[in-house]
Amino acid sequence: MTRALVGLALALAVMIGAPAVARAQPQHLDINDQLRGSGEPPEVILLTFGEGVQIFEKYGHGALCLHYATAPDYELPPRIAATFQPIADKAGLPVNALGSITCFNYGVTNFRDGAVIVWNFLRGKQKFWVDTESMLDMVAFYSGKTPLAKQLLEDRDVWMQRLPLTPAQAKRVEDKLFFDIKEENRYYYYDHFFDNCTTRLRDMLDAATDHKFGAGTDKEYGPTFREMGYRGVAEYWPLVGFGDFYAGRQLDDHPDYWAAMFHPDVIRAQVEATLGVKPTLIYARTGPPFPQTGSTGHVYLFLIAFAFAAPLLAARLLGWGPRATTAAVVLAVLYIFLWGLIVWTAAAVSSIPGLRWNENVLVFVPFDIVLPFLGPPRRRRYARVRVALLLLVSVLDVVGILRQPLWIPILSAFMPLALLAFDLPRLRAAGASAPPKN
Repeated sequence: MTRALVGLALALAVMIGAPAVARAQPQHLDINDQLRGSGEPPEVILLTFGEGVQIFEKYGHGALCLHYATAPDYELPPRIAATFQPIADKAGLPVNALGSITCFNYGVTNFRDGAVIVWNFLRGKQKFWVDTESMLDMVAFYSGKTPLAKQLLEDRDVWMQRLPLTPAQAKRVEDKLFFDIKEENRYYYYDHFFDNCTTRLRDMLDAATDHKFGAGTDKEYGPTFREMGYRGVAEYWPLVGFGDFYAGRQLDDHPDYWAAMFHPDVIRAQVEATLGVKPTLIYARTGPPFPQTGSTGHVYLFLIAFAFAAPLLAARLLGWGPRATTAAVVLAVLYIFLWGLIVWTAAAVSSIPGLRWNENVLVFVPFDIVLPFLGPPRRRRYARVRVALLLLVSVLDVVGILRQPLWIPILSAFMPLALLAFDLPRLRAAGASAPPKN
């Protein structure tokens, strides 16, 4: 699911979540077992999959499959055949044919690489590749059905569309798929929005149909990339909320229908609109539906920022001693420094525009780390300059020159910096005598 989302807000969400779980993938189909028929054009089948439980499964998936009428069917064991017969019936295929249909999966990588995969994603250098699997293995994996008919974790909707391509168009798709599966061609650098498992299918279908498939897709789709991304992780408020910090201005672009086909739901709808093929739900998720809306996380993020600044507020109001005040300054500065380090590092090392071009570089500055080491006069002057910059950023945001959702980041930085920039009236110390009455 080029170099954009996580910088895409969500792409990063997917990235960070990926190494947390060691996941299997559908069983590889050896290159020697890929049946290309005896020269006849194949039937091309589009499979699209709904979202799953894991973070990196939240945007669905897609694959193209080739079905040759002359390919011999696999004789499935009776128990396996009985398990998948209902799916085959909905697909309009003999159950034994599922094992002979070859699917090409562009969403394969090593999700076990831990910190390496995160670092590569941040730099736009995470390699994905195309792999081949039988339709039986793909459907079994994404539905979560075992040969014993037990339901495993995946349990994802599986949609099927049998594409009405001409023989020449089907051969173009076939040629491209078998070209891509070659070792020297199969790898690519994944980008959540612009070069993923679904955009590759989009490009292939458009080329095969002489651009009929993409006709009219230059119209605005509606929601921004950020809104589409946040919808996928609606149940995870930290990813939604912190996305306002780490995901840059590219995510606030409104994609056209062509770009929106990074999402399997959109390419499925486009196939129906242009090729006239309604999707068939061959497997329906049995678990509860995933939420599409949720908390923005703004209240929680404000409270987190306030928690870091609160000791400094207390120190200024209550007149704490030098050591306690210095500790409060360190704590308050630590939060905004860390965000400065994150957004400036991403801007420096990432080739993903959605991470590199982040307006939060004007809000969070890693040089704030010097504040605890400055004397009070210099600290006050530095903080006042930073507050003035935040006010300027706020004005630019209001008038539309800046377009990211910056208000929570601005408030997070403003609280500690304003406390350092301006004097506050001290409260009467505890135990002090009350003023004499007249």
